[in-house]
Amino acid sequence: MLEITILQALAFQANGNLPAALEAIAAGLAHARAEGYVRLFIDEGLPMAALLEQAARASIEAGLRRPPTGCLPKQ
Repeated sequence: MLEITILQALAFQANGNLPAALEAIAAGLAHARAEGYVRLFIDEGLPMAALLEQAARASIEAGLRRPPTGCLPKQ
């Protein structure tokens, strides 16, 4: 279920629907926080990093502010 929510958030982001992407990522992060998941977000790479940054800027309580250093390729 979490994987689907993550992919939905990325799809919304790719289609330019930031409000829906932020809503989906907030739901995904709430679930991930309760279960201790981080890797699923890191595996999605730079698009997810950008979405997490936008979520943090939108003051979504995420539990994750950015992926751990060194987990994503450099731009």
